[in-house]
Amino acid sequence: MKIALICPYSYPSICGVWNRVYEIAKRLSKNNEIHVFSTNEIKGTDKKSLDYELYQGIHIFE
Repeated sequence: MKIALICPYSYPSICGVWNRVYEIAKRLSKNNEIHVFSTNEIKGTDKKSLDYELYQGIHIFE
């Protein structure tokens, strides 16, 4: 099954919102294909994340 999650911040943000989405995605990715859609904003910094990243089996799109 393909599952999409939406998050206002992107990996590697250090915030509760991203951590919650990441934990859900990590657990669901054991049996499903997970896609996380977010902005390219890394919370707490002026940095931007990549447009696409495959992180621990989770597809992250900015």
